[in-house]
Amino acid sequence: MTSIIESTDGKNQVYYYNEGIKEFLIPLEERLLIGLKSQKGRSDNFQLLKDLDPQSEIFDIEKTYPDQVDMVPSKFINADLKNGWKSNKGYDIDSLLDNNPAIEFISPLYKSNYPDVIIGLTLDLFVKTGDKEFPGNYEKLFEEYGIVDVKLFDPETNVYLLTLGEKNDYSALEIANKLYETGKFDFATPQLF
Repeated sequence: MTSIIESTDGKNQVYYYNEGIKEFLIPLEERLLIGLKSQKGRSDNFQLLKDLDPQSEIFDIEKTYPDQVDMVPSKFINADLKNGWKSNKGYDIDSLLDNNPAIEFISPLYKSNYPDVIIGLTLDLFVKTGDKEFPGNYEKLFEEYGIVDVKLFDPETNVYLLTLGEKNDYSALEIANKLYETGKFDFATPQLF
């Protein structure tokens, strides 16, 4: 399970790089993204939140699922929280979710610079480098950052998809920023949801 960790530039600002330019994000205190290991329908997701929070102290289920219409199966839940993920009556949401085998990761949701655009993070990031030795000579770096899978995403542009393991000390946002800031990558950006 990837922890809820924010990548900052020392000024308590969350950002990622988009074509070499820092794009700042505003964390949404009252919402988070839950990534599931497999697609589930609305009623399954509803039940999962009820099982995680039997006393309805953490999740605002009625706000998350305001109607009874079954949605298309999804691997994601955009969960509304009653008191925000940083100050949730002493509950450690990360460890609460850690105990559920159906959950692959959690991520804060962010407001972007673009009007009405809400962004979440997955366990994936995209990178491009001109290094002919990539990915072979980066195994130590992959191990350090908990990257468990590397796939050539687009052979024409030499873009790779990197996937983090479920147990990781860093978010895809942090790793993408760290990789880009090494100067060895043309770009490194988290896969945004």
